[in-house]
Amino acid sequence: MPHLTLAQNLWAMLAGFVSGALFTVVGGGGSALAVPVLTTLVGITRVRLAMGTTAVAVALTALQSAVVHARRGNVSWSAASWFVGPGFLGIGLGTWLQHDFSAPFLMTALAVVLLFNAAMMVQAPVGPRSPVPRPWRRLAPAGMLVGLLAGMLGVGGGFLALPSMMLGSMSLMTAIGSSVVSVGTLGAASALSYSFRGLVDWRVVVEYAAGGLFGSVLVSPLAHRLRDRQRGLAFFVTVMLMAAALYLMASNLPLLYRSGRVL
Repeated sequence: MPHLTLAQNLWAMLAGFVSGALFTVVGGGGSALAVPVLTTLVGITRVRLAMGTTAVAVALTALQSAVVHARRGNVSWSAASWFVGPGFLGIGLGTWLQHDFSAPFLMTALAVVLLFNAAMMVQAPVGPRSPVPRPWRRLAPAGMLVGLLAGMLGVGGGFLALPSMMLGSMSLMTAIGSSVVSVGTLGAASALSYSFRGLVDWRVVVEYAAGGLFGSVLVSPLAHRLRDRQRGLAFFVTVMLMAAALYLMASNLPLLYRSGRVL
């Protein structure tokens, strides 16, 4: 494992703090930035190691926020079950696919996911939508896609989970809580896969998770008041996501082009 400076350790904790705070308030968003932060600011240069470390750290951070929401009764367990079940299948597929792709391709794919995440954050719901009949028909495919992304790229997938939960007639806070539970559960399964393959830097996981716990606990009492500023938070996260995506594309598309290797 690479030696980390004090600044790199602090970046890991700060990334966890932002992720934990956003999980508690808006149900996701910050975890997608973890891989770029680990590869550029924390100093983990091996792409798959960064993705594995992210998967474990994000899972722990999401589960910490999930406990907060569960204690407040902000979880629809039936909706979370419909989301998580197919997600396990997606994790298996994503883990299998990751072996066949080169690091520049994986990072370019992550950049595309970040851009899509940014687009979803712009349209972040601020209240319950009109309920659709049989919401499980959308929860199940969304769960499988989130599982695929978790297994292949190590991302959380809250940007897909929250809009899917909003299809039901639940309140915004219940949708956020159900989203966090789903992302945390799928992230834990993905984390096990990465840890069995030795693709986890546990020092960074501890620092990220500690920052995430602090962020979650700190903003939890303010979650209901911050909900009124969700548009502003979504815009802030969107700007960060777009900046990270453009950086990843600028760094990896030339490598992908020169090597001519997707696999």
